Amino acid sequence: MAKILCICHSTGDTQALLKTAQLLRNRGNEVLLLPIGEPAYRATAADTGRITLPDIIDTFPVTLTDTQEQAFHAWAATQDFSHALIGTPSLNHVQTAFQMAKVLTTLLAPQAVSIYNDYLYEEPAHTYWQSLRTSLQPWHHQVQWLTSLPAMQRALPETLQAHSQTVGHLNIDGATTSPNLATVTETRQALAVPDTHQLLFISGSKNAAEDAALLEAVAQAIAANSTLPPLAIRLGLHPGTADLPGYVAAMNAVIDRHPCLQACTAWLLPYKLISQFREPLPHHIHCEVSGEAATDAADYVASYGPYSLFHRAAFQRKPAFSLDTERHSFAELSTAIVGDAERFLTAHREPLRAATDLRSALNVPETSVAEAMVAMFAR
Repeated sequence: MAKILCICHSTGDTQALLKTAQLLRNRGNEVLLLPIGEPAYRATAADTGRITLPDIIDTFPVTLTDTQEQAFHAWAATQDFSHALIGTPSLNHVQTAFQMAKVLTTLLAPQAVSIYNDYLYEEPAHTYWQSLRTSLQPWHHQVQWLTSLPAMQRALPETLQAHSQTVGHLNIDGATTSPNLATVTETRQALAVPDTHQLLFISGSKNAAEDAALLEAVAQAIAANSTLPPLAIRLGLHPGTADLPGYVAAMNAVIDRHPCLQACTAWLLPYKLISQFREPLPHHIHCEVSGEAATDAADYVASYGPYSLFHRAAFQRKPAFSLDTERHSFAELSTAIVGDAERFLTAHREPLRAATDLRSALNVPETSVAEAMVAMFAR
């Protein structure tokens, strides 16, 4: 039986590592989950193998101090881990996960420390790419680099590619089976989508200016085309947004400027976020619908950049829109539209591909991302 440490930070890497941890435990391994970011801390609350290190990390720091790094080393040295699996934070500037990886490479065998990057697009400003491309260090060569797509693997420095592997992504797993019709119907009812309307889901980020520009582009495209079918536009909130009221105010200013948005647009407000608003939130629906579920139920999906739910929609061959022309997906996506909102709103869904066809087209393993990572540990 192996003892494995899983370190997670953000939503995407945490969900992938939770599924991997469960499979590893089912096969008799001991797995400890260490959340080092607030999204991971919330998502792992029910996991019996979750640990916290209050004496080492009492908050969720962006960077470990020398004292914290030394304390983490001292703790890890007592644990007899055979492997460590570390998720890449979604925030560009977080160093903590990589500092812990460096520490663990001094304690574990070469390539026994794996770093999984669940990004589906290249983010040059991210610490991950900054460090690998501008300050490659000896410990980087002791790590197994796990990527979501082969193009991302090829984007790694050449000296690291021999120690890299493509394992896939949860959104690929979710796209290889058609969403359950009853579930989709239930979701659309929860989102108050009339039967006669098409659902456009806009996945929110933490950047109000970017998302306001996205909504403005969509509004102008709607106003320019009187032949569009009736739309129900639903806006998702990112739980990690520092100033939710300020974010919503910026978006509502766009709604207020465009009559074509006012009757058909509503915020999706989960109950856990209500307390962040001192005044009633206009244009809202109280519901507990995840972004993934909203994407699965939508006819169109938009986000400012080529983020996770943009890809989830495109993998399902739905029209997926990104306003960002700077960041590019690692995948070739036939229904993805960048920069042209008018073309996006007149696009149509293509037939869903069989699981084997999608995985073959993306050149990813035929198994789920969790199964691919478990197989890696079994080698």
